Amino acid sequence: MNNILVSLGSNVSQSVNILNDAILKIKDMASEARFSSVYETDPEGEHKHSKYKNCIGEMSTNLDYDNLKDLFKNMEVTAGRKPEMKINGIVPLDIDIVIWNQKVIRPKDLSMEYIKQGLMELSEK
Repeated sequence: MNNILVSLGSNVSQSVNILNDAILKIKDMASEARFSSVYETDPEGEHKHSKYKNCIGEMSTNLDYDNLKDLFKNMEVTAGRKPEMKINGIVPLDIDIVIWNQKVIRPKDLSMEYIKQGLMELSEK
């Protein structure tokens, strides 16, 4: 069983609906999953665009890393994401595997406020 910390984000008008749909799909592919609430954050990093809706999830699945990553990328495309959109700061859906079986895949993300906020909420549940 693989244990994963995943982050989800969106900054379009239907963000809450997009994230809630993604959460349901992720729960269907997991043996166990729990998520923070969906919360609003300011953009971080070099591109300062519109505010984001974010959430963090912990999940367990038998899927391997590559298959899960491909499923997440397909979910992003289905939500309307196109490669050129990120340049313009438009993100219908972004799903990142932050930790895979206790290995930090995206160390920079762990220092971001949008991750810290979700982790704090999950730790209180």
